[in-house]
Amino acid sequence: MSREQDGVLVVEADGAVSWWSRRAAAVGEVDLLIAAGIGAQTDAARSDMLLAWTIRPEAEPGPLAAAVGDPVLAEVVDELRRHGERVCAYRCPPLVPVWRRRALVAAIGRWTMRPVHSGAFLLDEAVAEKDLGHDAVARRLFGYAEAALLDLGERCAANELPGEILPLLRRAATDATVLGVGDDGLVATLADLDRIDDQELLRVLGEWSQNSGTAGAVPVASALDASVPGRETDSYPLDPAVLPPRIVAWHGARASELLVEHRRARDVFVVSAALAERVDPTCRELAELLAYAVHRNSGRVLAVAPIAVQDNVIQAELPAQGARIGALVFGLCRGDVAAAAARCGSLGRTLIDIDRRMLDGWNQHRAALAKLSAAGASGGRARAAGEMQWFAAAAAVRSARRQLRDLLESMTEETDPAVLAALRARRTAIDEYLGDLAGPTAVDTAELLLAELIPPDPAEL
Repeated sequence: MSREQDGVLVVEADGAVSWWSRRAAAVGEVDLLIAAGIGAQTDAARSDMLLAWTIRPEAEPGPLAAAVGDPVLAEVVDELRRHGERVCAYRCPPLVPVWRRRALVAAIGRWTMRPVHSGAFLLDEAVAEKDLGHDAVARRLFGYAEAALLDLGERCAANELPGEILPLLRRAATDATVLGVGDDGLVATLADLDRIDDQELLRVLGEWSQNSGTAGAVPVASALDASVPGRETDSYPLDPAVLPPRIVAWHGARASELLVEHRRARDVFVVSAALAERVDPTCRELAELLAYAVHRNSGRVLAVAPIAVQDNVIQAELPAQGARIGALVFGLCRGDVAAAAARCGSLGRTLIDIDRRMLDGWNQHRAALAKLSAAGASGGRARAAGEMQWFAAAAAVRSARRQLRDLLESMTEETDPAVLAALRARRTAIDEYLGDLAGPTAVDTAELLLAELIPPDPAEL
């Protein structure tokens, strides 16, 4: 678990209070709503480690103090507010276990690149909210997941799901019943079930991880027929930080998702990307998705256009305005084009590449944990499969670490000190994460989520 984190606490004249750690996220930042008017961020790689938090002027600090298990924090914030504007140092404790679990659920929801079972994930969210005492929120989530809970319970009873999920499913069924939205019969049925052969879980997890979100899958140029003679085309890796999760098909950090074709007759660029599996083409996230083209050197936005979906392919047309394909950077983003364009320069593109490799490593790490936990002490081929995925995770993280090292070595005396500090903080965070990957280690399946152990329902969109 993480230690207390050094940081800077700022009190504004209007009573708003914020704190920033001196640390950076190794994998990706995860947003948490602690209470009305209180937000926080953690690192997907260290779900208990707070990176930052804010308290709006009208919000009381008590919920945040409870989240970190430090009642003195509320007293300190109240006292600081009475003295007006101020900047001071503060060592923030890590999140308490129930909030760490909630942060893990948020991290899986935000940064898992392969498709997830939406019903199982709703159950994970509901149980986490119930643990926090947020009964109204948990009751609503259990209501949304009612059909999924019954279906998963029936599949367990029919020996169609592995025994490793039983403790998690029993907990979900019991919590739902306590809140008045469960089924007593299902609780009794799950209580009577024995653990099923965990080889089934290993088989399912193996197929799932091999067929989704792993490096070496079909690249976009092949999937979207980029090699037709006479076309001027290029491909680009997308920035996961500016995309909704699991909207675009992901085939690993090294495979570009976006195909760009320059159609000279009309002087337009046609951009295409494969839609991820089980995504509803009419969903809100796609309705808000934009395609953009940015000048590679100046960072000036050339064109922005909404996307359309046809035959499971995301497409958009952007006016070329006489520009050459090689002079531009293309991408997709959710509304905030300015943020996306800011990462289109040389430094930004390198950071995107590092982010993608870190996400690859973290996703493989979580998949390896599930496999190793299912294998237990049995060893043999089952454990070997989990260890192999663990080593693949470590390799991806080390690759990102080398790229960051090279980037730091390329910096000059003219480099912005704030940029240098941010890069060094990222390097420190990655080094710590590499320590976690020193050797394959199983965890109790209670530390995992249903959404990590149950493949997506084929019937889901």
